[in-house]
Amino acid sequence: MDSWEESRIRQLLQDAAVSDTRAAEDFLLQLQQVLQSLPRRRLAARQLEPASKVLLAEAAAVYRVRNEEARVEFQAPEKIVIVGSFLLRTAVRDDHNVDLAVLIPPACLYEKDYRDFRYHDRRLLYLVELARALQASGKFEWLRFGELWETASERPETDPPVRKPVLFLQPRQQSFVLRVMPVIQRGQFDARKLRPERGNLRSAAPNAATPLYNRSITDDMAPMDDLVFCHEAAEKFYGFRDLVRLLKLWRNNRGLSRYDGGPELRRLRSSHYLTMQMARLVHADRIPPRATVRHALHVAFAALAAEGDRHGFALREVQAALAATESPLAAVDEAGGLLPSLFTNSVEPIGHFDMLLVLRPADAASAPSLRQEVSRMEALWEAALGDRVTCVVPLRLAPNEGDASCAHAVLGVCLNGANAYRLVDRHPDERLFGGEKVELRRFKTGEVLPAIVWATRPQDRMEVPMRIVRHVLRQHFPQYHVDSTMLVLERAFLPRQWHSDYDLAGQSVLAADPQSPALFDAECLRLQQTLGALANLLMARTGEHALSTRLPLNIVAVRPTARGGEALRRTAVAWPRLQRGAGDNCVAQAAVTACVEFESSREWPGADADAAVHRAVRVAFAIAIGKLLQRAAPTMDGGDSQRLAVQVNDRGELHVIMDDFPICLQLQTPTDSATVDASARLHAQLSAVSHRHVGYGGACRLVKRFMAAHFLLDRSGVDGLAVEAVDLMVARLFTAPQPFAQPPCTAFGGLVRFLHLFAKMPVGRDGSKVAVVLLVPNLSEDENANALLAATATTCTVPLRLCTADDPAGTRLTSAVAAGVVRRLCAVARAALKHLAHTAVQEANMDADELGAMLRPPPPQLFGDLVIELNAAAVPHVPLRLDVREADMRRYRRHRWMPAAGAKLVSEQRVLVAFDPVESFTAWLRCQWGKLLVFLRDIYGGTVIAGTWRDAATASRPFSLVHAGYSRPVRAADSRLAVNVDEMVHEIYRAGEGMVRSVRVVRKPTTSEK
Repeated sequence: MDSWEESRIRQLLQDAAVSDTRAAEDFLLQLQQVLQSLPRRRLAARQLEPASKVLLAEAAAVYRVRNEEARVEFQAPEKIVIVGSFLLRTAVRDDHNVDLAVLIPPACLYEKDYRDFRYHDRRLLYLVELARALQASGKFEWLRFGELWETASERPETDPPVRKPVLFLQPRQQSFVLRVMPVIQRGQFDARKLRPERGNLRSAAPNAATPLYNRSITDDMAPMDDLVFCHEAAEKFYGFRDLVRLLKLWRNNRGLSRYDGGPELRRLRSSHYLTMQMARLVHADRIPPRATVRHALHVAFAALAAEGDRHGFALREVQAALAATESPLAAVDEAGGLLPSLFTNSVEPIGHFDMLLVLRPADAASAPSLRQEVSRMEALWEAALGDRVTCVVPLRLAPNEGDASCAHAVLGVCLNGANAYRLVDRHPDERLFGGEKVELRRFKTGEVLPAIVWATRPQDRMEVPMRIVRHVLRQHFPQYHVDSTMLVLERAFLPRQWHSDYDLAGQSVLAADPQSPALFDAECLRLQQTLGALANLLMARTGEHALSTRLPLNIVAVRPTARGGEALRRTAVAWPRLQRGAGDNCVAQAAVTACVEFESSREWPGADADAAVHRAVRVAFAIAIGKLLQRAAPTMDGGDSQRLAVQVNDRGELHVIMDDFPICLQLQTPTDSATVDASARLHAQLSAVSHRHVGYGGACRLVKRFMAAHFLLDRSGVDGLAVEAVDLMVARLFTAPQPFAQPPCTAFGGLVRFLHLFAKMPVGRDGSKVAVVLLVPNLSEDENANALLAATATTCTVPLRLCTADDPAGTRLTSAVAAGVVRRLCAVARAALKHLAHTAVQEANMDADELGAMLRPPPPQLFGDLVIELNAAAVPHVPLRLDVREADMRRYRRHRWMPAAGAKLVSEQRVLVAFDPVESFTAWLRCQWGKLLVFLRDIYGGTVIAGTWRDAATASRPFSLVHAGYSRPVRAADSRLAVNVDEMVHEIYRAGEGMVRSVRVVRKPTTSEK
């Protein structure tokens, strides 16, 4: 561990330490006098005072009296001893508990009370009397009964786990919580009768051993043994106390106390359990006396993960912690390193799960039994889903308050990405699924087996988990219905397939296909096949269409780029295929952009040649290729001349429409080889992530829709994040899922993880600057390539850095992103994560409009200093159509901002592709005032362009002819100039005539005279 990380851990422990212990000691001294002055009295379970009966009923949630005739001769405690973390000095501020061991006098118990829960019944009555006396003292704000931990049993029928109640109290005007635990003295019962092989539940299991039951009694006979054991461990290993405090901080940071995850999770929440486990590791010499904190943490989490009964959600949490200690990038990774993963970035409960289930009663009659049925449904779904899930965890249970619509239960589901979307289940349990669903099928191996087919098309695999959940619920609990987050946001906010339909009045309308997410994947696959066919056509050297041989140089490769390969990676928000009949004034963006690589030749202009020369060569080759493609079109597919359309612009790009897919071909020259190679390699790496993880494409689309709605995306990557940068950030969630154990398996889970990543990011170490470093490992197949990331410096030269093995500096995609964009991304991510947690968990609302409110644009005046509203009739929209003609472009040709887009046609074609007047207008605005304003817009639609002032706009400039444009004197007769906002607005109106509807200045820059 380096000194920087060690100093941060030391500072973390210092901030979490309990500072004021004198007040707690004075309070405990007063409390001891109260307890030791209690009078003797006889207590019977049937004859308690009203206040004691209420307390006994509250304690029944932990332990219920087995013998209704139980009684105890109450006496004041013989001794009161402080035990636990307060005395051991391992308490932390967020978990400041003071444990009191109250010794029950021997006269209150009998010799044979260790049998048949007699001791536990008397112990509960004794604790209830203590609670009544403490409640009557008026020194506490509240009290409740709980337990320290629960032990799972392998034989619950013969050796049931015993839940021993403990009294929790909150003293008035104190920061700690008091826990009162009744104990007994050593030798109270015969130790030979409590050995693990002895059986003491004669009424339930006469001859069966009851080791767990016996252990529950022997633990109370030695209250100081555990404390002495831990003190010896602290003397042997100097970092023992720091290790225990770090484990408590990890437990609190992961939010393990916010939901019920079974007995194993409750054990992880127990400070006593964690402390004793660490002490055993020290005494077993598994943690060396001079071990570093990181090594000790690694050994601790490895031991917790290796426990035989650890599974489900508890295992996922321990595995996530273990991965953080093993990562070689833990010291420099500010998002998933050792400190952020374990201690500093508090994990929201919703971030753990891939989908949420909301269970509601179908009628008022079934609402009261919902609480009792949830545990059965949880076990039923885990059995039905099998290896498709790792755990199903209840998050919230809202009781029925007279209205059936108020009763609901929210459960979180963690999917197993390797098996979650399997289409067929072999050898299903007919009792679980019903016999009518099971059928005999012959498999490719020749076997004929009973099986259930949940989907027949691969594109429907995302619906398989919810089909299983709903089917099992109909089979066993038809009185309930379930909703989920699976595909809710995708169907409402992602690209959809449109088709012609008729409304009730018989009018022709456009309707969205509900199967659009599945159809989108199918269309992306067809696009990949179409691009492959076009590449084969271009590179063919033999046959009728040997286009490559008719050019001066042969075409050797057609490679998609990172920016233009969204649809091939299934991460594009726009629909890849052009759709007919979608209305007038539509624009078609290229579905894929690929680079055409020629063979090497000295005939290419050198690197010292003028840029115009390179452009002229590219245009010449593009025109030649376009003509050859047009000649080949009539002879393709039986003479279907409409299958292929070609357009060339003055940048030397070919816009080809093939099978209704708009494809952009960029010609690569030797001077572009380095940039193109890096972009093509990044596309290949991201495509590998997309094929390996089913939820990656949907997560990217949701994240892009979210960022575009908040004006954070920019196709060129100038004032916002480029689309390939977003794909790279989402890839980090799948290749390095820390601070979580496993990558997300659904689009919803990926969106939540992305929001969590930036919501918890420490933006600005000094409070003003933005410094976000994201390491994206495991993209390259080279095992040694990621070693470069370990040496990456933590100092930032740009607001956002995306560091990969190919780009250790991390500035290739984000060098032009403004600090305000990154700062606002973190802000909206925090708000969106809070909204999702409240809507989905607290309100249990699965409505797409409510759940997806964060995917709708906010009012631009909330963050924009300059708001430009565009005329909706003049702005192209999606969905797209094929028959946009040259006349649509001629309408914009008179504007001054047209040359900035380079959209002049070289060859006249009927189809116009890759022309967006809003994008061209935005490029002109940046060309004019890009040093003063950050121009933002929704790249997927919208009629607003928002501008925010840069720091340069607030500084006055000396008078010069260069700065004279759009400037005014700071004061009359002053030689310094400031931004002339009024002149700027007038120029925007004049240049955007016919497109700009209004320009509103929300905030003018405050000019400094320095």
